[in-house]
Amino acid sequence: IEIRDEKNITRPDMIQLMMETRDKNTGPAFDIDEMAAQAFIFFAGGFDSMSSVMYFLAHEVATNPDVQSKLRVEIDQVLEQNDGKPTYEAINSMKYMDAVITECLRLYPLVAFIDRLCVKEFELPPPTPDGKPVIVKPGESVWLPNHSLHRDPTYYPEPDKFN
Repeated sequence: IEIRDEKNITRPDMIQLMMETRDKNTGPAFDIDEMAAQAFIFFAGGFDSMSSVMYFLAHEVATNPDVQSKLRVEIDQVLEQNDGKPTYEAINSMKYMDAVITECLRLYPLVAFIDRLCVKEFELPPPTPDGKPVIVKPGESVWLPNHSLHRDPTYYPEPDKFN
């Protein structure tokens, strides 16, 4: 952080975002100790979830040879365009890689629920044909089950297929 400050280095990462809070007058600003603590929590907390995603991603790529071939072509093309260097920008340019990771996260979500806090009264339709509408009021929590949403045939024609 000190070297970035001294040499005016900016990077598109979490540390940069925390450093930028020091330059703003809104909200809490992170000092160096808080940034180090946040970075530790970020990396330690993400280890298990990232290893799970990598496991499922490797499984799906291995069991779907067409996906594997298309992904390999994209990787080879991007590396060729970047002198064999997998830069941050090069990796972010991989559209098919992004789609494969997104599909993996759809089938194997990292978290079981998405939770939101209601800020405006809202009426949900009745959960059953003979039921009453459900009113959600400001301040109430709404929990959405990822697995059910991500495998709903209403939104995904083949909900259990990696495609």
